[in-house]
Amino acid sequence: MGRLQRILHWIWENSPITKSAISQQFGLNIAIVNTQVNELIRWGIVVYEGYATSTGGRKARLIKLNPDLGHFCVLRISRNSLQASLVDINADLIYKQEEYITSLKQKEDLLQKIFKTISDLQKKGDEQNLDIQRIGISIAGLVNSESGVSVAFPRIFDWVDVPLKSLLEEKFSIPTDIDNDIQASTNAIRFKEAQTDECALYVQLGPGIGAGLILNGKVYRSPLEYSGELGHLMVKPDGPLCYCGQAGCLESVASDFALVDTVKYYLQRGSRSIILNEIQSLRELNIQTVQRAAQKKDRLCFRVLDTAGSYIGLGISNLINLFGPETIYIDGSLISTRGEDILLNAVKRNIYMHSLNILGEDFSLRVVKDEQVPLKGAAYLPIKKYLFESIFSKINEK
Repeated sequence: MGRLQRILHWIWENSPITKSAISQQFGLNIAIVNTQVNELIRWGIVVYEGYATSTGGRKARLIKLNPDLGHFCVLRISRNSLQASLVDINADLIYKQEEYITSLKQKEDLLQKIFKTISDLQKKGDEQNLDIQRIGISIAGLVNSESGVSVAFPRIFDWVDVPLKSLLEEKFSIPTDIDNDIQASTNAIRFKEAQTDECALYVQLGPGIGAGLILNGKVYRSPLEYSGELGHLMVKPDGPLCYCGQAGCLESVASDFALVDTVKYYLQRGSRSIILNEIQSLRELNIQTVQRAAQKKDRLCFRVLDTAGSYIGLGISNLINLFGPETIYIDGSLISTRGEDILLNAVKRNIYMHSLNILGEDFSLRVVKDEQVPLKGAAYLPIKKYLFESIFSKINEK
């Protein structure tokens, strides 16, 4: 990779950025940086946008990739919902839609939903005269990103070794990239929140439970492609059967599916709860209803969330003892965005209870505030491929 390409790559990873920061990163004279950046501007690859905070003297201009350089169709598919967006090359969202898919039980149903969603995004792109360069998919379950095969998807049991990349490229004639949703989100976290972390964990708590590892400043990816399945760490050997076939997995006692099912179980057996005043039928029960009731001191919901947080804290403490991270980033639908977070309080309490003293004292736990992290993660691979395989080749030609 030549010097200009290295500068462009660093702008992508760290934008918006100043010329002085580029100079310091690469040990280059500011005059050389000026020449290189001006070339990228002349070619329409980067643009100026705004000014950095002044430290005295003139404010430095900020540089980022030109938003018109390329546009991408990205989908994030969890067991609960299908989020879809059009993004520019900076992963800034242009359009977003979301649809709940818990009712889908068969492979063909989910495939048709994915096809329709991409078609809808293409129409939106056409309305705004956007040229879609690539499609990016982050999907729950086991994924081989090299081959583009979605090996398994939670709770859709006939979803086995689905060649999603080739299916989408055949149907839409657009290059497509597939990744596991936790790996994808961890890439987004490393880009924007964990840039200085040498060792960090990203933990996602929702319909599934997973963890991504940042090691030596890079997102760790197993040579076998499959990693981060925190939800299938055994935390209760005599616990309920998980959909994976094992008993007592963290996901079987602490995912949002598990918590809603637990509350339903006790309500059906006569337990008292203010939830019964808020819903017409148990079919309406969801994790947000449980969280609101717990915040109102409903004993049943408080106990269910507190117990789940204890199991999650135990699981995370095992990762802390194993890797010794500087920072843990927590995200997902189980984290309450309003009011007291009963589950998170229990997670913290049990992390400190079960991790080694020296490790439990030295890490920082941060709740991810950016709700778009999963979609930005889905955009990571297609943007990277477009930059390396298209834009970089144009630089070589010039």
